[in-house]
Amino acid sequence: MRKLTLLALAAALAMPAPAAAATRISVGTGTTGGVYYFVGTAMTKILNQYLPGVSATPEPVTGSAHATKLTHSGDLTIALAELATVYHGYRGSRRDFDKKYENVRFVMAGMDNGQGAIVWADSPVRSYADLKGKRVAANSPASRAMLVAAMEVYGLKESDAQHKTLSYPEMVSAMKDGSVDVGFFSIGPRNATVMELATSRPIRILAFDGPKEQDFNKAYPFWTAVPLKAGTYPGQDRDLPLPAFYTAVIASKDADAALVYAIVKTLIERGKEFGELHPAGKEFTVEKTRFATERNLVPVPWHPGAERYWREKGVIK
Repeated sequence: MRKLTLLALAAALAMPAPAAAATRISVGTGTTGGVYYFVGTAMTKILNQYLPGVSATPEPVTGSAHATKLTHSGDLTIALAELATVYHGYRGSRRDFDKKYENVRFVMAGMDNGQGAIVWADSPVRSYADLKGKRVAANSPASRAMLVAAMEVYGLKESDAQHKTLSYPEMVSAMKDGSVDVGFFSIGPRNATVMELATSRPIRILAFDGPKEQDFNKAYPFWTAVPLKAGTYPGQDRDLPLPAFYTAVIASKDADAALVYAIVKTLIERGKEFGELHPAGKEFTVEKTRFATERNLVPVPWHPGAERYWREKGVIK
């Protein structure tokens, strides 16, 4: 009996100890088919590859308002979201928010997310001024608000066009079957969904012309106009100034401070690898967050873990 007991003990000691359970985090990536979807998926891969002890899962959401609400509730650990939407969600100051979503904290700034009104290349629509009476589609309240803002710069009102809310896959189908004239897509820095659309049939991307870019920037300080580099899409032979969202990475107020610190540190230090997965990854930089801080564009309080990192970098004084 003693011999069997010793053998059993030896066998138990020879077995490897169970590995510590990985810390699970959920990453709000954005609407399926949009730029945030592809960037957020790349971000998740970076965190899984370079952040030991973390198991990150990408979670598609239906827009920045949805991401803000899910981060507030703790269903998302971190998320990509449009900065102005986060600002309004925290304060409950826009119609897509039924209350104040105050459990959201700022982590870092990311790329500028260019938006583009897309028509077929043979369409008579050549400017935002030509949207009067047209059937236009956007994928979320935030995107529709930006589309309307671009129209207003050209003297049109929201009621001057027929608006639909469609997901990006639905928008692609609607353009192909002719049930909408214009699709307002997330297109910068690069969107595989739009690339696929452009290879099926030549497209035209509407852009600001003349002083309209400056007019847009003055009218909407939480948004910005950015250039879409020539050659990003087939047939695009010049830089195109587009309306764009500032991007915020947000976190649940209750997310562990050490974890959030490690997330920021990993994304900054692995920017090269992030950029190889998606070009937008190159824009998650110290300089981007410094820009947001110096321009008073931080929309909600800092998460303590992020604040610690940015103080170490001198971004927060």
